[in-house]
Amino acid sequence: MINYISDIVNRLETLNVTFAYDHFKTAKETPFLCYKIDEIKTSGADNKSLLKNHSVIVELYTKERDFDFENRILALFEDVEISASNVFIKLEEIYVTYFEFEFIEKI
Repeated sequence: MINYISDIVNRLETLNVTFAYDHFKTAKETPFLCYKIDEIKTSGADNKSLLKNHSVIVELYTKERDFDFENRILALFEDVEISASNVFIKLEEIYVTYFEFEFIEKI
């Protein structure tokens, strides 16, 4: 179960691939990952926020489409509802697979 951003980091570390929050300062060799919190919404009751709903995006960058690696990422997050989409960036000749999911943090 994902309760905190650190839970995402801990899971990504098991992949043994370079990753960073949002972006790297210098170019990296593929494969590599970036992750980010795309949106945070709070909710609660009685004029008090009790929950934070985090929208997360994990991006996998590869030279060739790597279905095995994509499946490893999907397996890491099998306890959350996750969607995946893919795009080829022709200018950079690189594939990017986006994995999107949400988790709720109790405040």
